[in-house]
Amino acid sequence: MNMSLWHEIAHPCVWMTPEDFPRLQVNAKLPFWKEKLDRYRAELAELDQLSIQGPTGAMGMTGFCSVTIDFHPGVNMMALKAGMCHAVDQDDHTGKLIASFLEEVVSYYHSKSPIWRDRMGGLNKGTWTGDNWGGLAENHIIDPMIWFSTAHLYDMIYGKGFLSDELAGEFETMMGMFHQLCCLHEEMQKMDNNRAAWLNGGSYLSALFDENPIRAKVTMDKCVANMPRLMSTILDDGCHYEIGPYSEAAVKAIQYNARIIRNVQGTDFFKPGDYGPGFEAALWGWVNRLIPGSSLRLLTMRDRVNHWDATCYAYKEYHTPEVGWAINRMHERPWVPMFRHWPQGSEFYTYQQPDNVKAPTFLDSHFDQAGIAILRSSWKADACSLFFRYGFQGSSHGGGQDKLNFELTCNDEPILCDPLISERSHDRNLVVVDGHTQQQCNGKALHVNVENRDRLQVVSALGGMGSMPDRPVFHDPRSEVGYWCTQNEECFPGMARHRRSILFVDRRYWIIRDTLWSLDENEHQYQWMFHSFGKPQGVNEIQERVEHTYDIKRLYWSERPIPEKRLTNRHPLTQAGQYGFASDKASADLLFVGVNMDVPSTIDLWQGSAKHHYCGTPEGGDGMAPAPYVGSCFMAKGKDVALVTVIDARPAGSDAHVKAIQSIDTNGVDGQLLQIQTTNGMDMIQINESDQPWSMGGKTIAPGYSIA
Repeated sequence: MNMSLWHEIAHPCVWMTPEDFPRLQVNAKLPFWKEKLDRYRAELAELDQLSIQGPTGAMGMTGFCSVTIDFHPGVNMMALKAGMCHAVDQDDHTGKLIASFLEEVVSYYHSKSPIWRDRMGGLNKGTWTGDNWGGLAENHIIDPMIWFSTAHLYDMIYGKGFLSDELAGEFETMMGMFHQLCCLHEEMQKMDNNRAAWLNGGSYLSALFDENPIRAKVTMDKCVANMPRLMSTILDDGCHYEIGPYSEAAVKAIQYNARIIRNVQGTDFFKPGDYGPGFEAALWGWVNRLIPGSSLRLLTMRDRVNHWDATCYAYKEYHTPEVGWAINRMHERPWVPMFRHWPQGSEFYTYQQPDNVKAPTFLDSHFDQAGIAILRSSWKADACSLFFRYGFQGSSHGGGQDKLNFELTCNDEPILCDPLISERSHDRNLVVVDGHTQQQCNGKALHVNVENRDRLQVVSALGGMGSMPDRPVFHDPRSEVGYWCTQNEECFPGMARHRRSILFVDRRYWIIRDTLWSLDENEHQYQWMFHSFGKPQGVNEIQERVEHTYDIKRLYWSERPIPEKRLTNRHPLTQAGQYGFASDKASADLLFVGVNMDVPSTIDLWQGSAKHHYCGTPEGGDGMAPAPYVGSCFMAKGKDVALVTVIDARPAGSDAHVKAIQSIDTNGVDGQLLQIQTTNGMDMIQINESDQPWSMGGKTIAPGYSIA
């Protein structure tokens, strides 16, 4: 009888190695972890066995409510807690609890296994979809992490006699099946997103249990051969191409591949290679995407930053001081381990107490390939920061219809927020043209200056006219990203072109300058959108009800969207060209001046609800509480227009800094001299966004941006 490779390698090998045990003993004595482990021991002491659980109700971010076993929505936490305690205590009680859980997994496998090959092998090539999946969860997204989590638990008690030889054999048979089913339909793995990375890593892990050594080697070799392609999806600037929240999950999934491969066969993808900058750049990118506040968070996420065990593992690997600082900031609150992301509890196994902590010295971050900029006033709890997204489209559910979108956070409040309720343009802080949402495309940076020492930080970009990164993976015709990034050259093809420039003045106030040109010589209806968790300021009583209709563009290939209608309340402004928002944490005044257009005298308002702040326990659930937000919009009709929005954002209770704004002179829509009165005096802002100098009062204004 052949023995699988699982019986030949050192254990544990899934989430840790034997060399990690001394570090875990140190972790267990630290106050942050000791409190948790003591609590888990008390909870587990009351139990005689563990049963498998599936999610109940709305499962949070995935929506798969029909599965019988899962881990990532916060279920089966007790099994993972038992794994943590057993890694430290090596006791019989937690070992038996883990065994009882795995017995139920095997029992459930018996109910599913007869259909696995029928469902997967009986399909014609190229016809497989997630609905045809035959794994434990019957879902190609969830299943790979079930294998990782259950293999980890088996790893914790392997060879200790807690499972009978018969049950252990059945479990290993089950584990050895996954890569056979997955690889039958390998053509569906595009190897360019987080799902493909989980499938690749799950296949490699499964092959360790296969008693056919030739078949196992074929799969393992193929999985290793896929790694350069997966690694190349990490851009040179440290962002993953999925751009949005999925970018963090993608880097984590790729790292899981690298960890298990290195643990088993020594091939090291943590070292530099010809596949791009690798994990060290991704770690530095993670630091540069942090949003300051009383608790650090990441862009496009209301959630407070958690360990995402990939961060802890990368700190252990590269010892980046700023990451050590961020990890210590996380431990200012009882947050992790967080049993609600793939795979929960793994933070404990990768954690190493930082010993070279250094707060970031940079204030601004620019990701030139991803097309993202973050400008910050400081790293203090009451800091203001602005996230600006202009560039590479990214994946279909990482990059939406969002070119030139921004979110401004002040004192922990997204006071000008992206509600994160959809990927549609009219649900973001954007300009909509003739009721059309954006087409997906790549934006292009025009001017970037984010030097700390300068009075003026500037990021200016076009919503379109950009290009994909020069990586073969993105130009592969099998890759989903190719469709979205090559079908349209700009956001509103044939209608209008949009340029947005963000200026941060003295780290105190913001200038947003929008320029729109007609591409067909016709006038267009330009509609500005601003959203906030604060209450509107400077508006009078409702004047009338107004309905807006939006022509929705496709987000993915199979979508067939229909126009969306929105009923709003039109309010006159107390003072034309000025309104704002205020919450109990922050406020933002918006002051406008236009070129070839009037400033708004009315605005249309509507209300909605969106995730706002963390409300759950440190260990489970979605944990995000909704809060009401206000959407606002106003319109201007014209051909070529420009609008300057000055934003004075500040913590609640602070006095306004910007008093007034005046446009002194213009040069078409490309040049403008602004006079801004502040509490410190008068700022003169010169803007020349053309490629030629222009004269004003006998003075030559060179292309670019300056302040006096």
